[in-house]
Amino acid sequence: MQVNNTNKTNIGGNIALAKNDINSANQKDAILKNLNKRLLGVKKKLYSLADNKHLTDKEKEAMRENLNEQLSEIKQLISEREFALKKAKEEELKAKREEQAEKNKINNKAVDYQAEEEKTEFTNLINVTTSLSQVKTQRLTKLNMEKSATRMRIEIEYDESRGQNVPEKREKLSKLNEKIANVESKISENMGKVNRELKKNAKKLRTISAEKAKQEKDEKIKEKEKQDKKVEKKQDEKSVKETEADKE
Repeated sequence: MQVNNTNKTNIGGNIALAKNDINSANQKDAILKNLNKRLLGVKKKLYSLADNKHLTDKEKEAMRENLNEQLSEIKQLISEREFALKKAKEEELKAKREEQAEKNKINNKAVDYQAEEEKTEFTNLINVTTSLSQVKTQRLTKLNMEKSATRMRIEIEYDESRGQNVPEKREKLSKLNEKIANVESKISENMGKVNRELKKNAKKLRTISAEKAKQEKDEKIKEKEKQDKKVEKKQDEKSVKETEADKE
């Protein structure tokens, strides 16, 4: 069986196209490049088969059939590889989008943590300052009332030592002592409020710090998982390359 000139021209054209395919293929992918190289080599063998004078027509037909089977197999492998590359590219883009979204989320959360800490500290400062200011005013009021009460006791003792009955002054002193006791109660209440506020905000800051630490830990774990996947992917690609090399 002979191959006519038209078939030779078609095969020659296919070889030229195959060369162009190699040049236009993804040069970064060694496996695809190798498959295209193998495809070109089989096509060259198929093209030169007609001019081989050392083989009988029957031998040529058998070899042609074998080469065509190789072509089909290589084309299938190329198709599968191109699909795998396309899928990998889509997954890579998706992973990058998810990674960027995660980074944005983490950055926003980090900003939120910082803002929350600043807000907590500011609120704590305002509340404590207000309460301490009230305590300062109340202590000053109590001090003045205590001075008045001391003067009034002295007056009462002096008047009674002279035989005078001073029930009105004693009533005023009693009411003044009640007011002093009331102010003392408010001072104690405000100091308790200050202590509770300090404990509350300290606990809140510890919670924020713990959440922040957990986020940083989770981020490191995710980063390690991502690096492990990259290593695994490289190992898989290396394994595929070695498999393709063995097939040659």
